[in-house]
Amino acid sequence: MWWGARPQRCLKIGAEELVWVHARSRWGRRRPHRCSVRPLAPGQIRLSPMEPNLIDESAVETAVRELIAPPRFMRVLRGDRFSRVPRPITLLLPDLCVRTVVFRLDRIPAKRSERDALIRWRFGQDHLFPLNGATVCHQLLPSLDPRSKGQGATVLAVAIQDAVRRQYEGLCQAVGLVPIDVTTPSFQLCNVWLASQDQATPARPVADFLWLSLLDRTFTLCAFHRGQPVFTRSKLLGPTGAAGPDRRLDAEQLEWIASECEASLRLYEEQGVPGQPSRLVVVADEGSETLQAGLQERLSLEVVSFDWTVCEPMRWRIRGKDLPASAMAAIASVC
Repeated sequence: MWWGARPQRCLKIGAEELVWVHARSRWGRRRPHRCSVRPLAPGQIRLSPMEPNLIDESAVETAVRELIAPPRFMRVLRGDRFSRVPRPITLLLPDLCVRTVVFRLDRIPAKRSERDALIRWRFGQDHLFPLNGATVCHQLLPSLDPRSKGQGATVLAVAIQDAVRRQYEGLCQAVGLVPIDVTTPSFQLCNVWLASQDQATPARPVADFLWLSLLDRTFTLCAFHRGQPVFTRSKLLGPTGAAGPDRRLDAEQLEWIASECEASLRLYEEQGVPGQPSRLVVVADEGSETLQAGLQERLSLEVVSFDWTVCEPMRWRIRGKDLPASAMAAIASVC
């Protein structure tokens, strides 16, 4: 039985690749035992928060089956006795498959039904996202203002269209996987970054920072104040929507990213969100050094890269494998 336990396996679905991670416990701590990456052909998945994402469902299903299949010697030893047993997993979907927002509520209803209805109404009113046929999940974050005396809270809300959700769930069920937890890469890696800041304490929280993720052909920028998200914005990575064949960003895309960061900062200031970020943390598959230098000059912020060196103390690397940055999120979800 797996109820109540965090899954040991994770399937991360991206626009360009799939990542499969299987972790095992050693001396009370989990370590990645297997991590496999499989590229997808262009056009098989089209990211959208509104429309179904799987364009070629049969091709993606075949790719997932081949990715999660155990090594050949294991199949010979065990036969097919475990092939029909559903396996619980954490499912990681690209940031752009969902709509994530952060807003403030001055009054929180005591009844859950009223609270859910208020958050859903506020979501639709403020963010112009159609919620007919959508599922909305939320988390109430504790107030950072000591004067509030528990009268309000910051709400982190995520909406996903049922058509999008059912398509991914159907894919998992077709290959014998059961999603127990569904989340996105950005917040998985943000949690890793926050945990790596050893100097942070309740009395001395981590300094305000911005988080920029360029994984999965998506531009996601989040602002954090005293360790809590206070602003988030996602859109398709432009101008062409993807990096080149070697994953490196060209000059036009670097300029587009810098401009979008500036636009996001203006919107952040216009909304009167608390916090004065002094650092920008960037996670990208390639080109982070060039991007880091360009953003530092344009934004007048300290820019640092989130890469495998941050995860070194956790011993997430698998010997002999050169894994993309997107694999870090999958490993973080099970370790």
